[in-house]
Amino acid sequence: MKASFAHRLARLMCGLLVCSMVSTAASENGGSMVFVDDESVSSNFSASKNDSFVVVEEEPPESPRSARAEVKVRSQQKKARSNSARQVAARQAQKIDEAGQLLVEAHNASTTAKTETDLSEVIGKCVTALRLGVKGENKKFATQLISWSLNRRGQVYADAGKLELADADFEEALHFDTNNWRALHNRGVSYAEAGQFAEAFDDFNRVIETNPQFAKAYTNRATLFVQAGDLESAEEDYEKACKLDNKLASARLGLARACHLSGRWDEALEHFTAAAKLDPENPGILCSRGDLLADMGDYPEALASYALAIELKPSFGHAYRNGAWLLATCPNEEFRDPKNAILGAKQALESEYGERHVALDTLAAALASAGEFDEAIETLEEAIELAPSGIRADYVTRVKLYEAGKPFRTQPVAEVSQAVYEEDEIE
Repeated sequence: MKASFAHRLARLMCGLLVCSMVSTAASENGGSMVFVDDESVSSNFSASKNDSFVVVEEEPPESPRSARAEVKVRSQQKKARSNSARQVAARQAQKIDEAGQLLVEAHNASTTAKTETDLSEVIGKCVTALRLGVKGENKKFATQLISWSLNRRGQVYADAGKLELADADFEEALHFDTNNWRALHNRGVSYAEAGQFAEAFDDFNRVIETNPQFAKAYTNRATLFVQAGDLESAEEDYEKACKLDNKLASARLGLARACHLSGRWDEALEHFTAAAKLDPENPGILCSRGDLLADMGDYPEALASYALAIELKPSFGHAYRNGAWLLATCPNEEFRDPKNAILGAKQALESEYGERHVALDTLAAALASAGEFDEAIETLEEAIELAPSGIRADYVTRVKLYEAGKPFRTQPVAEVSQAVYEEDEIE
């Protein structure tokens, strides 16, 4: 079923491309379009949010030291006046020697540690060395290696969806080394995921101060600027990130969305195309590009982008939903296909697309476009029950439209207001 929607979309494109094109007309979402996370949504109402931000997978940081840890055992041999004193000194020297050996082992293990078990072993050796009384440079080395290992283990937990454990490790890593900017960055991600944007902003600022060459910190701070409505600052940070790392697809994608929001659609298209080249297997980029093309009135290319996103990831609910919305509500009759719109909306629901009320509204629009107004009203009433209070008014307006026996149509592009970000992905 999922593949068939993509194939039908593709076949539809083949037929449409031989037809005459209409250069004006595009979708409108009650005057706005909403992007959601890394998977943007061309929509006529508020779109769904992912349950959480995503902790980005960091490149492995360089190990605390490239050479073997130097064991500094300074034996203070003093003439003891008693056998007891000599024994105490011998035991202390033995402990320091054991601690140094543990640090050597911990360092060697850290060079290949990847799993939770591996990293926990490194941490355990370092903690034991501290308990044995390691001093000076060796103590500093031990605390830094513990911090590094905790941050890496936190990333492993985050990748496995164990977010609470990940957050605890990021926090503990900073306890051992307040200058660990990678752990600081990941804590900022955790704050953003929890909706603590002010705290996240502070952490990203500190990362940039500590390591001004870390491109992802600029990208994440730009995301927060977008959410605050400061597009100018967001664009500056995205551009800085692109200059620091011209292969960072998320920075290019963010810049494309910022240009889309600002109405600079030709620039946005260039950046979306560049982002797709950097990350060709990312269906979210193709979906965002499709949203832009729909706003520009290039409906066949928009539908083609959605179809390609589905081919890349058959479970990608955003592409089903966005393609279905365009097929149901397109202002140009030539590109409407109510039957396939219903199919796409149902597949979006099966794929657990974002917030369920968004997909239900899309299904209602498709049913109304097919003339099934009673079912459309029933479906939209279910969406109203699930929707946040700020969105219900738009749904109620559409219910009245369906009660009058009229389908919903988006407006020509010239009348569309600029898009508004609801939420974007934090890396």
